[in-house]
Parts: sequence; structure tokens; C-alpha cells
Amino acid sequence: MDTQQIREKAWALHQKGGLEEAERLYRMLIEECSKKGEIDSRDAINLGGLLRQQGRLKEAEKHYKNTLELIPECIQLRANAINLFIEARKLEEAENLNIAGLKLNPEDRTLLETFGRVSLGKQEYQKAKSTFEKLLKLDKHNINGFLGLGQAMDALGNWEEALEIFQEMKKLHPKDERGTTNQLLMLQRLGRHREAEVIYANLDPNQKASVQIKTALANLLMDKQDNETAERLLSNLCMEDPYNSSHWLNHAATLKALKHNNASCRVIKEGIKREPLNSDLKLALGQSLAEMGRHKAAISCVLEASNNFNSMNATYLTNIQFIGAGYNLIESIERKRIAREWEGKTQREGVGALWGDRIRSNMRKRPLRIGYLSADFTTHPVGRFIYPVLKNHNKNEVTVVGITCGPHEDILTHKIRMECDEWVNINYRTDLEAARILSDKQLDILVELGGYTAHNRLGVLVHKPAPLQFSYLGYYAPTYLKCIDGWIGDKELFGGLNSTDSESHKLLLVKGGYMSFFPEAMPKIAAIREVRQLQFGCFNHARKLTHECIELFCNVMRETHRETKLLLKSISFVEKVEQHRIKKMFAEAGLAEDKLITLPWVEGWDNHMKMYNEIDIALDPIPYGGATTTCEALIMGVPVLSLAGEGMVGRLSTSILINAGLSKWVAKDKIEYINKAKSICNNNHLSKEEREQVRYQLMSSSLGDPKRLARELEKIYDNEQRLRNS
Repeated sequence: MDTQQIREKAWALHQKGGLEEAERLYRMLIEECSKKGEIDSRDAINLGGLLRQQGRLKEAEKHYKNTLELIPECIQLRANAINLFIEARKLEEAENLNIAGLKLNPEDRTLLETFGRVSLGKQEYQKAKSTFEKLLKLDKHNINGFLGLGQAMDALGNWEEALEIFQEMKKLHPKDERGTTNQLLMLQRLGRHREAEVIYANLDPNQKASVQIKTALANLLMDKQDNETAERLLSNLCMEDPYNSSHWLNHAATLKALKHNNASCRVIKEGIKREPLNSDLKLALGQSLAEMGRHKAAISCVLEASNNFNSMNATYLTNIQFIGAGYNLIESIERKRIAREWEGKTQREGVGALWGDRIRSNMRKRPLRIGYLSADFTTHPVGRFIYPVLKNHNKNEVTVVGITCGPHEDILTHKIRMECDEWVNINYRTDLEAARILSDKQLDILVELGGYTAHNRLGVLVHKPAPLQFSYLGYYAPTYLKCIDGWIGDKELFGGLNSTDSESHKLLLVKGGYMSFFPEAMPKIAAIREVRQLQFGCFNHARKLTHECIELFCNVMRETHRETKLLLKSISFVEKVEQHRIKKMFAEAGLAEDKLITLPWVEGWDNHMKMYNEIDIALDPIPYGGATTTCEALIMGVPVLSLAGEGMVGRLSTSILINAGLSKWVAKDKIEYINKAKSICNNNHLSKEEREQVRYQLMSSSLGDPKRLARELEKIYDNEQRLRNS
């Protein structure tokens, strides 16, 4: 057979699945032709495709490098090689191949497209934007040019422009569903749900059955908090399109939102089986493991997912900080370094301190303008604790601007909004857009309430929309960011800080305690129904039940020397498998099965508060203590045992108890913790009257006085403003 016949035979075998023989023939053709110095590009292209088809990526890389040295002008071969390196996340090598090709063919459309995709992969979005704009100048109907330009605009936060690009793409290429898909995604990003719903409703059944359209619909449902419908849709998408990591990530997210964290973890692991190197899936696994109390495994996943801190995005930063600080798994000095590197990167993407670009009104003629920023102005601990502060602010002294960045609202959101003089929603704004909006508000002080918790917008504060910016209330550690000028707490709360944490921000101390607990309605304290065993309880989230914590609780149970039980309640107990996991951990620590009771999750705050009538002593977990649960227990007249630990995370309950005048329940170490438990046990059950006395003690203390807290915060704001202007 001559060369052409061999080539045709190899191609026929390739198409029919005779890959081994086809490969032999391709290699023979390349070897013979290379001796003559005239490799046929078709053979090189086909062999590369065959190797990739079999997953032999390293061999494919070597093949492309060798053959491109011989036929560097072959654009299709080069593009295939670049695509391989993009898929392998070897973006530097992909870029080098691309640049070499563009030097030979500076206006080649295929190479411009791949160069744009490489730039997107490297998060060099301005470069990607310029590349795709050049491609569209050469070919104004190029569909991949529209797609890439829209993706670049999306990544740059230019969502309105991205929407216009995808709308134009849809007009020019009406049969390509990617235009419609991305149009729906952009409308969701902009919060224009109704427009997206109308577009979806007008699609024909075949379009609605498309995987891409269903993916966009799932995103829309998630954004509207319809997690049950989204979960069913995403479950099917994972089966239809199993190698798309976003399906597994979103399916896991909906399950997590529905409080099914163990099921969420299983979904993530299934996704990782298909894409073992996917960083987003590894990060999600880390989040899930943290929720299950497997903190060391969680931080390992998060760190592995991050790889390079210099390119870390806000999601990576949030998870590393939250898990690392909550369970002492990353040293403070390392968390500070990571935060400062992220902040520097974010600052370079901005335009400097925005507040200084605005002409500001004369402060002497108006009250201080205070902005409170939170994703949790809902029936959430932050919402419940900040509401009485806002309600009691002196509106002659301060103008309150509520700034919401959360995904949903409820009845408390509307109450909080009514206590604000102005209300701003930045949920559907990029960080820079939001910072510009806030700088126009001429805030004197911006107080962020979330730290490194879900949906935080610390990136907004990096652009300095206000001259003074403080952290307060919602997070248990410093943010370490230079853009934060002060950290609000109290003497007891900050009593366990190490030198790195205490020096990261100016500590602003509130006299009488940094928080207040003042429920609008007091739940009923019931008398003990019958003579029963004394019962300890912990109603904190099960993720706080670390091995160290479980060991301490078990020692308390052993050392009290009487028939006692331990009642646990967690929102995660909506899953039976989670209850089983916790019971197993306690059994392994030596607690008899009949001594532990896991209480089911109940709907509604009143029903939740009634459960405190079932416990006699609340045990505060370590090293991550409670705040909301401590206040709830005290308001129900239940003593709370707390260990004054390290960092703010270990002093939440300590601050509450001491400022409530209940320091007798604060222990300095584990031995004293156990001894205090024994002492309380010796006094048997507290009567209904004694429980009401505990409630009275809390409510008559500084913690039960929200007006006191509002005045103290106003003093801090006024003093810091004066110091800044002096």
C-alpha cells in the first residue's frame, strides 16, 4: 500500500474503534514522513486525537510538542495542543504555544479564540476581553467570539454589558442554545428573575429539554431559594451530564440548604470520582466535612483546593479563615498573611479609596451616617442581635443605613428595614459597583457584621467606600484586612486573643458587653413535669462537637456520679444519618448509648425554645463556643457552663455570662468545668422560680439593655470619628 492508502486504512480503523492498529499505522506514517522532513499534518492531528480519546494525556502532550517542532505552521494541530493543555489546567504551557502561533499568524481566528480561552482560564479577564473583541472585529458573526466576550464581561462584573452581548449572540445564532442559556444566567445574576421566567416560558419543549437550558433554570431556582425544585432538577442533571462539575456542586448546595449535609457530602464525592482534580469540588468537600465536624480533613481539602494563595478568590479565603479560626487548625499569623495577600490582589483590581473621591457634606450640620452591612438581616443570630440595637439608636445622633447583601428576606428583614433611615440592596452588584454606590451614600462609618461567613462582601470594603470601617458581631475572629479600622467587642470577649489577633485591628471595647439579648416575646418557662433524671444539654450545631469537646462532655457525665442524661439538639439532626454519626462518636468516647438523646429539629422559634425546659444544665462546647444558644438557655433559666478559652471563638459565652453577672458558671480550665458541673448537680433540679430568677438576672443586667448597647456603640462611633478628624 502507498502512503495515502495506509492513511485511509488508519482513519477507517480509527472510526470503527480499532484504535491499537490505527495508532500503529499513524505512528508508522509519522516516522516514515519525518525521515523525509515532511510530516502530513493529518496524521499528527489524528494521532493526537486518538491519544486524547483514550485518556493518554501525557503521551498526547509529548506527541504535540514533538510534531509542532516539525510543523509549527499547522494551526489545527497547535489549537488541539492548546486545548489539551487548557483541559489539563497547564495554562502557562497553553499560553506559550498560543503566543508562538500568533507570532506566525497574528490574525488567525482559531488561535485568537484559544488565546482568549487561555486568558479566561488564567483569570486575566481584561486580556480575554481584548482578545475576543479583536476576534469579533475580524469576524463580526463569530459565535465563539460572542461567547468568550460575554464570559469575560461576566467575570469583570460588567453584567449588563454581558447580557447585551448574549442577547446579540442569540439574535445572530438563534439555533445555538448557548445564547439563550447565558441570557438566562445573566438575568439571574442581575436579579431580574421575572424576565428570565418569561424567556423560559416561551421556549419550545425541545429547548426546555436541553441540558444547558435546564442548567440555567436550576440556577434561577436556587437564586429564588426554591431549593426543593432545584434539587430534583439537579439530581437529574448529574445523571444526564455527569462530567459537568457545576451540576454536582449545585446539587450539593441545594441539599445543604435543605439541611441534608451528609447527602450533600455524598453528592460531592460522586462528582470528585468523575473529576478528581477539580478544585471547586474539593473546596465544597472541605465545607461539607467542616459541617460534619471533620475539621482536620476539611482544612486539608480547602488547602489542597487553593493550591496558590496568590490567585485565591473570595470563596477560598472565606473557607480557609472560617475553618482555620473556628477550630484552631491554621495559625493566626498564617491566616493574616493569606488575608493580606488577597486584600492586596483585590486592591490592585480597584481604583483606590472611593470615599475620598466624593464631595462630602459638612458633618457639623448633620448626624453621623452609620452603615450596617450584612447578609443576615433575617431570622438569623446576626439579625436577632442587631435588631434591638437599630431600634434603640438615637436618630438625632445617627442616621442608620441598612445595607443588605443576602440572598433572601423574611419577616425580621422587614422589621429591620423599618428601623433604618435608608436601605440599600447590593446583592446583585459587583464589589466595585457596590463600593461606588456606598461611597455615594457619604457614610462616616461602615460596620460589617459578617466577617468570613457565607455571602460576605468583604471585597466591597477593600475599595474603602467609607473613611472608617469596623467589624462587629457576626464573626468570631479578626478579618486581618487593612481596610478594617477597628474591631468591636468587649474586655472579656477579647481576653483570650493572642498577640497576632490583638494587634491586627484597633480593639474597640464596649462597656457592659458587646451584645444585647432582648426577645420581643418571652417564651414560657415550664415547671418540671415529673421527677426525672438530671439532664445536661447542648443545642449548638453538631459541627462544634469536636473530639475534644465530646471527651469533655463524657468526662462531665462520668464525674457527676449519678444517673444523668445528655440531650443534644442540632439543626443538622434533620438527617437521621447525622444523628447516628454523633451517637457513634460519643459511644467511641465511652458514653453508654442510653445516656445520650438526640432531639429532632423542630419548626419555629417558640417550639425550639420549649425544648430548653427539658434540660437542667447547658454545656457550652469547646473550642468553638456558643452565643445565641447561651442567651437562649439563660432566657429559659438554664445555667450554662462555659470554659474561658482562646481567641474570641472561645470566649463568646464567657463574655455573655460575665456581663450578665453569672461569672460563677465560667471555668478557667477543664477540671474546673467538670467540678462546676458536679456542684450544680448536687443542688438537683432548679425550680420554676429559680429558673425565672436566672432569666431576671440576665434581663436586669447590661445584656438585657439594648438601649445601653446602642448608646455605647454611638460613643465609640463618635470618639473614633473625632480622633480621625483631629
